[in-house]
Amino acid sequence: MIYIISIIFMLLSANASAEEIRQTTTGWCSPTVADVKGNVKITCTGVDPRAMKRLNELLDIRDKELKGKETTLKSKIQEADEWARKYRELKERFPNGDEGNQIAHQAKKLLQEGKLDEAGTILDKVIDSSEKQIDQIASQHFNRAEIFSLQFKPMEAWSHYEKAYRYRPDNYKYTFGYARSLQEQNMKSEAEKKYLEALDILRKLALNNPSSDDEFYVARTLHNLAILYKDTKRHGEAEKAYQKALEIHRKNALNNPAAYGPYVATTLCSLAILYSDTQRYGAAENAYQDAIEILRKQIPNNPMAYEPDYYIEITMNNLVNLYITTQRYDAAEKASQEVLAILLKLALNNPAAYEADLSITLHNLAYIYIVTQRYGAAEKASQEALAILRKLALNNPAAYEPDLAKTLNNLAVLYRDTQRFSVAEKTFQEALAILRKLALNNPAAYEPYMAKTLDNLAILYRNTQRHGEAKKAIQEALDIKHKLDPNKQSSIDYKFIKF
Repeated sequence: MIYIISIIFMLLSANASAEEIRQTTTGWCSPTVADVKGNVKITCTGVDPRAMKRLNELLDIRDKELKGKETTLKSKIQEADEWARKYRELKERFPNGDEGNQIAHQAKKLLQEGKLDEAGTILDKVIDSSEKQIDQIASQHFNRAEIFSLQFKPMEAWSHYEKAYRYRPDNYKYTFGYARSLQEQNMKSEAEKKYLEALDILRKLALNNPSSDDEFYVARTLHNLAILYKDTKRHGEAEKAYQKALEIHRKNALNNPAAYGPYVATTLCSLAILYSDTQRYGAAENAYQDAIEILRKQIPNNPMAYEPDYYIEITMNNLVNLYITTQRYDAAEKASQEVLAILLKLALNNPAAYEADLSITLHNLAYIYIVTQRYGAAEKASQEALAILRKLALNNPAAYEPDLAKTLNNLAVLYRDTQRFSVAEKTFQEALAILRKLALNNPAAYEPYMAKTLDNLAILYRNTQRHGEAKKAIQEALDIKHKLDPNKQSSIDYKFIKF
């Protein structure tokens, strides 16, 4: 959660990547800015209030279904943004006035009312009666897929995306929709082939009648390809695809900065993450700074943006983590303080919506204070973050217990290094208990943190002359490290170990 990916105005991709697509947004949706009790509600522009009500019901149901998995406000907003995009596009595809037939009009009316099951049933009837009418049946299968997608039923949607593509493989939207669905199902090789087919269709169209819309769809497809390449560790190809998408968005933004500026910022953030993952920190910093500058100029003038500061805050948090990684603590502190000011302003109207982000920023500040030996400030920030995370973890342990354990570890290190050994040991043990539980279901994700916490605990035991317990903790940490990487020689050097 500490390494947050920017989710500004993301029309460029769907939920294809746990790393990127889950934390992106078109900017159509945001938390309701009002005093909130219970589940945070989402508001989206361009969506009929009746359909909006149904979306919030589906999101609440989905939260319950995903109990035990990591779900956050960001992922909820990202899903709502994708939902709103599909809703708007689907509504536009249904005929208006005298176009089409009565059944299609009825399906559109049901869609606007949020009656997705009923709209789907209507389209099923249309599909059954239209098999021989290829264009119409392809369109209806695509619409049916979008309805399933709006209901968060990706498997059911996939079969209809495939049928629409099979009927009309020369249609860009059908090919792109099928490719995106394959990507969501983790069928990366097939998804890549279909994205390349979609690009070929667009390039052929551009030869006859080039338009900015076609260029935009080329950039959108390249972005999704870049995510796929990044997920499969093909970083060079990912960078090339992002750069091509960025070039298109920059060109379009020259004539229409309000419309295309956010896409430039989004692509810059994706590139920055790629650069960070490949240790090109200077390039990553420049990309983040460029994105932030664009957002500050463009988002306040964009009517689609509900909370422009929110998207700037997310991007700046990524920059903070870059500064921490490169040990530039003065820059990290300055950026963190700016993020904190943004969050405190946003939280005035909707405290519940921004608590998780606030805990991240406080955690980052506490870490910076610890490594710069400002222990009083570090303890205060850690305690504030801890109070927020304990509350959040009660309702959603899967999402917030990992950060709770990390904050406990860092606070325990602070207690240990300020000679408060008893409370330090108790805090380490609480962190370990959480990590042991999490590691039962996902050892690869949480055992490395267990090993670090055990190393820290071993240092405490050594410093208090409890050598038997220190040896036991060291051995358990070494066993974990050997299990994770049998070929790597692991040992503890008794240095300051933290997350």
